[in-house]
Amino acid sequence: MKQIKKVFSLFGILMLMSVGCFAADGHFDFSETMTKFLDTMGFNQIFSTEGGWKYLVMLVVACFLLYLAIKKQYEPMLLLPIAFGMLLSTLPGANMFHTEMWNEEFLKPAR
Repeated sequence: MKQIKKVFSLFGILMLMSVGCFAADGHFDFSETMTKFLDTMGFNQIFSTEGGWKYLVMLVVACFLLYLAIKKQYEPMLLLPIAFGMLLSTLPGANMFHTEMWNEEFLKPAR
């Protein structure tokens, strides 16, 4: 039963990837589909942008804190929300963090 679920989920993923990859004549190009899929993934930014290694470092730190909170039970009520927030805000392409929010006008509003 588990194998059937895996096959259907794999088929569903392939169908979602293929949306928009059919040409006007109905021709399907798998390499174009995979290229589009990999280019739209957020993790592509880790390797394609300058300073993308910073995403990777923060993801490793977030995963380490999750490990400490879940597996080692070291302050889980504190580390789990911190690590989850780090993970969400550091995901490449999620745009959860905006530098415009932390400019001088926001931090020190005019009175």
